Amino acid sequence: MLRLTCVTLALLLLTLVPWAQAADETDIAAKIVGEWRMVEGMAGGRPPPDEIKESMRLWFEKDGVFRVESKGPGGAEMKQNGKYKLNKETKPVQIDIDAKTEFGDEKYRGILEFKGENLRMCLARGDAARPADFTADDEDRFYEEMKRAPK
Repeated sequence: MLRLTCVTLALLLLTLVPWAQAADETDIAAKIVGEWRMVEGMAGGRPPPDEIKESMRLWFEKDGVFRVESKGPGGAEMKQNGKYKLNKETKPVQIDIDAKTEFGDEKYRGILEFKGENLRMCLARGDAARPADFTADDEDRFYEEMKRAPK
């Protein structure tokens, strides 16, 4: 369960968006494009293991494709990829993710926003209700705060 939670947490981080060069700062779809690294995280009311927090990398592409890579407990590589879709008409912005993992297909529904330069995201796995805030006390919820990776 811990490994699945770590993979899910990595996916959440991956779904958040980096800044696109010369992009309109008001367009969150452009702002999330790029590579992101985890600053803080929470899953089921617990922070992620240090291996995950330190190695987590999330990439959003402008065509709706994402990928996540991290090291899990014991140094095992964890990877996810798939598609994301934003609903920019809501506050906070909603994100839906369809991911492929080593454990099979996963679906996530969540919210995201920028806090200064950092991207915050909270996701719910499977059929769990979409989060309304940026907390992750339930086993099926994940919170991630990410910063853009240096170029």
